[in-house]
Amino acid sequence: MTSKSLLKILFLTLIITGAFTFLISMSYYNKNIMFLALVQMMDGSLGYYILEKFPQPQKLPHSLKSKKT
Repeated sequence: MTSKSLLKILFLTLIITGAFTFLISMSYYNKNIMFLALVQMMDGSLGYYILEKFPQPQKLPHSLKSKKT
């Protein structure tokens, strides 16, 4: 697995667990946990959006890297 796919899994996990936490907090009507769940879902959504929208820089081949003297 590449690092990009691992990051996608991480961000999707943030979104899903945030949604479950939000639903549980609604049943107890705890505003603090509700707010934290929304922030968690926003973080996951923003990270996933950044991964999809902006391409990651490619690694340079060893022959193109600058040589240290």
